[in-house]
Amino acid sequence: MLRHSILDHLKGIAKSRENHVLSLIERMQVRTVDFSTDRFLRNSLDKIVRGGTFNYSTAIRLNRYLSMNKLPLSHHLIAAAIVDRYGKVVSSTNERLVGKDISGQDLFIQGIGKSRGETYVGQPLYSSDLNAYCICISAPIISRQGTEKHGIIMNAYSLSSLNEVTKNRIGLGESGEVYLVSRDKLIFTESRFAEDTLLKRVVDTEPVRKIAEHGKAMVGIYRDYRGMRVVGASANISEYGWILLAEIDEAEAFAPLKTLSIVVLVFGLVGAGAVTSLGIHFAISMSMPIRDLINATGRLAAGDMDYRVKITREDEIGVLARNFNYG
Repeated sequence: MLRHSILDHLKGIAKSRENHVLSLIERMQVRTVDFSTDRFLRNSLDKIVRGGTFNYSTAIRLNRYLSMNKLPLSHHLIAAAIVDRYGKVVSSTNERLVGKDISGQDLFIQGIGKSRGETYVGQPLYSSDLNAYCICISAPIISRQGTEKHGIIMNAYSLSSLNEVTKNRIGLGESGEVYLVSRDKLIFTESRFAEDTLLKRVVDTEPVRKIAEHGKAMVGIYRDYRGMRVVGASANISEYGWILLAEIDEAEAFAPLKTLSIVVLVFGLVGAGAVTSLGIHFAISMSMPIRDLINATGRLAAGDMDYRVKITREDEIGVLARNFNYG
């Protein structure tokens, strides 16, 4: 029961953290959709691309608008960019992004293919332009008439936002940790035990393989990315191709079982000792009166007809002694 309780506890932690991750990403998606429907933003993009000529003054105003009115809305948002229908960044809170062609990237291809109110969540990455680890979310920008897509809004959120979820180690003891793994089997949240692991440390463990190959989460004992035996539970965040793992070192997780084993052993030894003592006492209490009867029988055979056995018991042996004395 204790073993099952420990496994269920880890499963509950994994589920709780999964819900927190989904809630956080959902908030990012909602904000991205909100940006895509902003009237000033849509009108500005319409002016920038109208007639096929680039409107620099409008682009500058849009850059300022994004920086002053959108970027401060979330402390996790590190950059926002507007991309035209051809995949060119025409405005951004980061100047290094302006003019870049992302037409071949999933962020643009998937984003421009979405319908109104939908988003595309990209895989975790390191952006050299932003000099940061981030998750980018895109959503289509629909024309004011609602008939065509002028481009996309792209929001880059810091990966550290997810650490707020995974660093919550309540209920995980001294060796427990929660972390996220990408579809490429790379850790993209901070490790409790290793430094410089973001998108560098490959996690090819049993629960990761099970989800990657069969989409099935698991709870059990296995070796983690450090090679340590752990008790862990996984969660399949299939919406984004991510895997969440909650793990505790086996030695710590099952320490209560070890304590229980010691307690059982001690009680077993005490019980065995008590039973042995009672057995010895019973054997002695039985053997002494029987020895007296044997001795009395010998003296009677030798002709001592006056010898009497001491009667100290009321059981069958006492009855036998009484019959011997008065038989």
